[in-house]
Amino acid sequence: MAKAADKKAASLQAGNIVGTGNPAAVVTKKKAAPKAKAAAKSPVKGRTPVKAGAKTAVKGKTVAKAKTVAGAAAKAKMIGPQVQYAALPFRLQDGKVSVLLVTSRETRRWILPKGKAEKNLAPHQVAELEAFEEGGVKGEVTDVPFSRYMGSKRLDNGVDVPCEMVVYPLKVREVLDDWREKSQRERRWLSPAEAATL
Repeated sequence: MAKAADKKAASLQAGNIVGTGNPAAVVTKKKAAPKAKAAAKSPVKGRTPVKAGAKTAVKGKTVAKAKTVAGAAAKAKMIGPQVQYAALPFRLQDGKVSVLLVTSRETRRWILPKGKAEKNLAPHQVAELEAFEEGGVKGEVTDVPFSRYMGSKRLDNGVDVPCEMVVYPLKVREVLDDWREKSQRERRWLSPAEAATL
């Protein structure tokens, strides 16, 4: 019995066992290596896909892998704040100004049309494109930001990261009945006060 315990301790010290965050839950390198190798081959834009509900067998029981989200959050903090370019679509009707908001796809919050930087497009052009795709409006956008504010962005892995929004005014000339993201979002014209409240 003592010899068996000594062998187990020596094996642990030699680094033959990889911890899972739970002292009672261990996985041998031989078993873990094929999974890591298979994940590395996945062609998902440089990301390693994580299967929902992935589990590890330990002594006949299953232990959920909780490290993924925590690791993603730590990585997001290292990257720092994201930057997105937003449009503030507005129009003048009967002497009153109204602004356009759209809903986000996941949380259905009312937001300004916005997006991240795109190759070959200036920031104000990104804002103009997002107003067209998300809100179905065309108009004249200025190349000087109207405002900047800090918000948050939810990444594909569910982690919220700080995000600076740079806002460009867009004077709406045309409102389309059909647009790219019509089936994914709602849009609403509101007074500036109502829009600020939402």
